[in-house]
Amino acid sequence: WTGAWPPRVHSALHASALAGAAHMEKWLGFAHTRLAIVRPETGSQPLVRYTGQGNVSTALAVNGEIYNYLDLLKEHSDIPESELRSDCEIVSVIWEKFRDPVKLMELLDGDFAFALYDHKSETVIAGRDRMGVAPLYKGITRGGSILLSSEMKSIYPYCSKIEQLTPGHVITLKKESHGWVQIQEDSVYRWPQRVQDPIMPAWDKEATAKLLPMLRETFIGAVKKRLMCDVPYGVLLSGGLDSSLVASIAQRLTTRGESEGTFSKLHSFSIGLQGSPDHAAAKQVANFIGTKHHEFVFTIQDGLDALSDVIYHVETFDVTTIRASTPMYLLARLVKAMGVKMVISGEGADEIFGGYLYFHHAPNSKEFHEECVRKIEMLHHYDVLRANKSSMAWGVEVRVPFLDQDVLGQAMSNEWLADWKLIKGKDHLGRKCIEKHVLRSAFDTPDDPFLPNEVLFRQKEQFSDGVGYGWIDALRDYAELQVSDAEFARAAVTYPTLTPTTKEGFMYRRIFEERFGGTGRSAAVGAVFTEPSIACSSAKALEWVEGWKNRTDPSGRAVTEVHDHGDDQIEK
Repeated sequence: WTGAWPPRVHSALHASALAGAAHMEKWLGFAHTRLAIVRPETGSQPLVRYTGQGNVSTALAVNGEIYNYLDLLKEHSDIPESELRSDCEIVSVIWEKFRDPVKLMELLDGDFAFALYDHKSETVIAGRDRMGVAPLYKGITRGGSILLSSEMKSIYPYCSKIEQLTPGHVITLKKESHGWVQIQEDSVYRWPQRVQDPIMPAWDKEATAKLLPMLRETFIGAVKKRLMCDVPYGVLLSGGLDSSLVASIAQRLTTRGESEGTFSKLHSFSIGLQGSPDHAAAKQVANFIGTKHHEFVFTIQDGLDALSDVIYHVETFDVTTIRASTPMYLLARLVKAMGVKMVISGEGADEIFGGYLYFHHAPNSKEFHEECVRKIEMLHHYDVLRANKSSMAWGVEVRVPFLDQDVLGQAMSNEWLADWKLIKGKDHLGRKCIEKHVLRSAFDTPDDPFLPNEVLFRQKEQFSDGVGYGWIDALRDYAELQVSDAEFARAAVTYPTLTPTTKEGFMYRRIFEERFGGTGRSAAVGAVFTEPSIACSSAKALEWVEGWKNRTDPSGRAVTEVHDHGDDQIEK
């Protein structure tokens, strides 16, 4: 902070420091609320390390998990494992050895956002994981102070500008005589830039025999990595391909004692309206793989009642995100009430493998791949933001194995793999290729099946659609009641930046500005990203089909000629 601390901030930091949840110096303060997933008994934050003379060396606050912390500890430190207070402390250990922000970021494998104070150089280093699974906001106050936070709501009243730290980036802040300044910003690749494997022709039988097992084993390893947990955990199971694969693998690892967790029975959770597509599919999968399944039914009114709180917690007015965040927010509350603090989910597969229905219209493999890149690079504004914030509102952590660095490195560095992802032609067995066909085929193991065949090859449902088609329709109808024609006609005047294009979007924007009102409102709005979309496409992909630019609806049913229950068919 530059200048006098605001009384409210100073008193909160002081109270937290007395409770061991804050660290303060004259112009610097850290505060942390810990969920405690790994080593809950010893890992209270901020983590302060001292020199041999008893002086502060570093102070660290981290949100997230460092999955390779034991490997890093063995390779780069003589500290006994038993003396490491938390997986997150490895950030300080690596920093004190190299004092190189890029080296630090390259070594860490996890989902994290951190801020580290180096007392010796009087610098703060702040970084965010490559996919932005853990949120991190940077705010600038009118007096020139710099605020970092996992949640925008904690800093926006003081800020004139707020932005998300770009995933994979690390910034260095320096204390100068006139205040704190950012002196450096570095970055690492969003996924490992491995040397491309020799081209494997799509669905060539010899290539298939090599590629599919490689994809399968890599993803199994990603799930196993995320079972590093010392508290009760479970899986979110919608019954779609992605969450079902995660659940099946996690169940195998748990029952076979191959996970690092301490629990022998895996719990799975699903949510939907009465009679939703997800409920039937989730129950079928749970029975097949043997999880202890919990099915929650919500009503339209439950969802509408939660809208304001959902928008406040997820900190966006993006239509797709709010549609999907609402049932996830309701589900997380019930998961936490059952004593579960960590769940694994299937976010990311649609972006990596082109699973959304609009990918049927990709003109060629090059544009298919480029759209996958665009979608992955924007995940921290959409699905990843939703998964993290709607669950963390209730103190439940979501882990996303599809966004593992090994999975991304394999599936995205080999650009020729886009030929395998295209939704056309037939596979090596003569089957018609559908969405994410290469992923489905990788887990098509009849001798030891991961999933029932009808689930393994079930059509893609976006989460907001799968919980029940009536949910999206109800939101549209509710917005018609909440926003008058006259109000909507003045949308560009009322909201000149990121102007809503539908009454539903207008309603969300209005709620957002009500919840994030006051002097920091413009800074809060500036931290939100949203763009035109059809069936979750990027704005660029709207160019694929004539007429899409004038028909932008993020629901998967908007691709009427592809979806089994498209909007046109429902209207008929």
